[in-house]
Amino acid sequence: MKYRQNHAIGKRIREARLKLGLTQEKLGERADVHYSYIGQVERGHKTPSINTLRKIAYALNIPAESLLLEETPEYQLSPRQLLLGELNALVRDSSVEDLRLFIDLITLLRSRLPG
Repeated sequence: MKYRQNHAIGKRIREARLKLGLTQEKLGERADVHYSYIGQVERGHKTPSINTLRKIAYALNIPAESLLLEETPEYQLSPRQLLLGELNALVRDSSVEDLRLFIDLITLLRSRLPG
C-alpha cells in the first residue's frame, strides 16, 4: 500500500516536472533537494516528508494537495496552468516598474509572433 501511495505521489511530481520542462536536477535546485532524491521520490522508492513535499510543490508552483490527492478534476493541472504558475513565480517579487517592463516586453514579443 505504501509503495502504491509513494508511486502515485512520485508520478504526479514527474508529470508536473515534465510539463514545465524541468530536469530532476533543476527541480532539485529549486526545491533545495538533491536531484537523486527527486528521482527516488518519482520512482516511489522514497517517501518525502511534509516539509519536503511542500518545497517540491512550491518549486513546481502547484498546491501541495495536488500531489497528495487522487487525480480529481480540481487538482488536474494542465500544462497551461503550470506554465502560468511558472510565469507568476518568475515575477512575483518584482517591483511595479519591473512588472511594467515585463508587460511591455511580452506585448512586443507577441506582436512579432506569426499568426
